[in-house]
Amino acid sequence: SLADLPGRTVGVFTGSVAESFMTELNIASRQYPDIDAAAAALQSGEIDAIVGDAPILEHFAHNKPEADLAVVGAIFHPDKYGFAFPHESDLTRPATLELLRLIEDGTVEKLRMRYFGSS
Repeated sequence: SLADLPGRTVGVFTGSVAESFMTELNIASRQYPDIDAAAAALQSGEIDAIVGDAPILEHFAHNKPEADLAVVGAIFHPDKYGFAFPHESDLTRPATLELLRLIEDGTVEKLRMRYFGSS
């Protein structure tokens, strides 16, 4: 959990929200350009944990089981993501309706399981 991080060194992605958040909390961090570099540092003992966007961490853990890393704890700094269209775009309504359809018919859940697993 977040309470476990003070006194430890965590890996973050350069320029990420996690980097800023760790700085705000005065938690020691090291910056890495990508998940592969951060995971290597974690495995070598250079850092104690990685803090980053849950989908990136979950995708890595699910698709590289040989790394023997797990995503643990609750999401402690949730952020929202979205699509941006020009004001009054003709794409806004169709994109919204299609996303809702994909959620309702189970496609989004199937994709989540495929790329992130059951964790």
